[in-house]
Amino acid sequence: MMSVYQTSKSEPNTPEKGKSSDSTPQPQGKEQEPEQQLIQLRQQIVAIAHRMGQAENVEKLLQVSVDQLQEKLNCDRALIYHFETENQGHVLAEAKNRGWTPTEGETLPATTFGFDSRQEYLDQTLVIVEKKQPQLTPYQQQLLERFQIQSSATVPIIIANNLWGLLSVQQCENSRQWSESEKLLLEQISIQLTLSLQQSEYQKQLQGIEAREQALAGVIEKVRRSLDQETIFKNLTQEVRNFMNADRVGVYRFDENWSGEFIAESVGGNWVKLVGPGIKTVWEDTHLQDTQGGRYRYHEVFAVDDIYKAGHSPCHVDILEQFEVKAYLIVPIFVGEKLWGLLGVYQNANPRHWTKQEVQEMERVASQLWEVLQQADNLQQLKSSSEQLAQSAERERTTVKIVDRIRRSLDLNNLFNTTAREIRGQLKADRVGVFRFYPGSGFDDGEFVSEDVNSNYSSAVKAKIHDHCFGSDYADKYENGRIQAVSDIYNAGLQECHIEVLSQFQVRANLIVPILRENKLWGLLCVHQCAEPREWQENEIEFVKQIAAQFGVALQQTEYLEQIQTKSKQLAESAERERTLTKVVDRIRKSFDLETIFRTTTQEVRQMIKTDRIAIYKFRPDYFGDFIAESEAPGEPKLAGPDRLTAWEDPYLNE
Repeated sequence: MMSVYQTSKSEPNTPEKGKSSDSTPQPQGKEQEPEQQLIQLRQQIVAIAHRMGQAENVEKLLQVSVDQLQEKLNCDRALIYHFETENQGHVLAEAKNRGWTPTEGETLPATTFGFDSRQEYLDQTLVIVEKKQPQLTPYQQQLLERFQIQSSATVPIIIANNLWGLLSVQQCENSRQWSESEKLLLEQISIQLTLSLQQSEYQKQLQGIEAREQALAGVIEKVRRSLDQETIFKNLTQEVRNFMNADRVGVYRFDENWSGEFIAESVGGNWVKLVGPGIKTVWEDTHLQDTQGGRYRYHEVFAVDDIYKAGHSPCHVDILEQFEVKAYLIVPIFVGEKLWGLLGVYQNANPRHWTKQEVQEMERVASQLWEVLQQADNLQQLKSSSEQLAQSAERERTTVKIVDRIRRSLDLNNLFNTTAREIRGQLKADRVGVFRFYPGSGFDDGEFVSEDVNSNYSSAVKAKIHDHCFGSDYADKYENGRIQAVSDIYNAGLQECHIEVLSQFQVRANLIVPILRENKLWGLLCVHQCAEPREWQENEIEFVKQIAAQFGVALQQTEYLEQIQTKSKQLAESAERERTLTKVVDRIRKSFDLETIFRTTTQEVRQMIKTDRIAIYKFRPDYFGDFIAESEAPGEPKLAGPDRLTAWEDPYLNE
């Protein structure tokens, strides 16, 4: 490569001695002071950076950059060049004066700007090319002539230590000596452009990673939805091959002696098949047999970009050639702690570099696969797992529904009844009941206030239950969160008194969870199996615990509402009494007839305080007396009236 005017990272740029003076004329008059030049330069940089920051996308960013640079430097052309190969690139944006040959959209060799290859520009901070330079090759002279370039100044655009492209300003009408401030402006705009492009590239990478994450999640989800081992491997190999854009994906399973065979594959094109009707591919690798899985037993991944450069033994290469393999990526599959098999991704048409991201993605797939296999050793286990997941989802929906009902319901009995029915349906139990302890009973007495029960068994609702063992032995434990899950009451070591209570209601297995109100034991949520013993599963216990906790919330909510209602009622009654009292007093004041006053007073006061009788008793001079007026409820005997006075001679009052 011939030399050109350039500024390397280690050597500042200096003009060539004897440089011609036909550069762009400088402004006439007194030269600006250095400080003023710096201020003006900084203002230009800030203005350009501001305009660049307003760009809506990368295309507009590039165009704004060259427009601003061409305007500020008053040059004939400014352009942005993006490398596509090591020595060739594309002009993405251009700003130029009218009349000069456009370069935008042109594919140009890197040598147009001074150096022949991308790598050479990495070592430079500024490259200056003059058409008059004797060092230029005829080809370079031809390229400069084609676009009328007399002089150019070019800076690299480096993103993540890689040369992304070049930012170049050019003079076409005549030669030009680029001033230090112009070079600095060019370099600063390159930095601004680099930062913006780097952010854009980073966002693209994030979007690409996110897209691959979503695609990989789709692969894993489709595998998880498979209900049998054959479908699992069929979906796995097909989805992974599409995701990785590979020629073949296979699943290899180890035998007891650490040989093995391919049990599933997805293969494209006309490549030889390893799995299929009448095809059984056994791969007996003596190294894997001798070492019981070799490197794979230690969770290592093996990625080979080119089988002919990996240092394989000739016999190993021969086997790979039989399968038409050029590059491969092998990830171990574990079931629990045991090496179960291998997931292989193969490239047959040509070598391939496996990226770190691709390796991690396949490790993730393999880790998900062994989880599926661990739960799916056979079809029955898969069906069972599917049913359990469905039940769990249904229980979650039931829990959500119950929580919502609790928030809306003001009827505690209806809430208990409805929820007991739903729990029994979910757990397929014989009885679900809500048991409440009598207040002040010491937790020895109570009754079932709600239940849902199989018609083959007797109801426990309203049955008065006394268990003298409970209060002393279990109440504190249940208040602290104890849960009793008994698969068979006759083989659980229960006290005889406890068994006696349970046997009254044909209980054979029970699940008991405390219901707490403000951290105090209020009652029990009971699930009974009557027909036979039953092993209670952890997810069933957790489900009942969640419901019991919600019952506690409902109790607190109901108590709070009752307090509000009672308070409201008391306030209403108090207000009504005030109104009645005011009315009575007003009537008394308006009346001049003593008999009317007494009659009005007794009637209004009896209605106000809702009693059976209100009477007025008048003392005689000897402090015995008579009832002279009254208002009594219907059916009550009269004490006073127009023709009747009832004397009440009380010696105590008399004395």
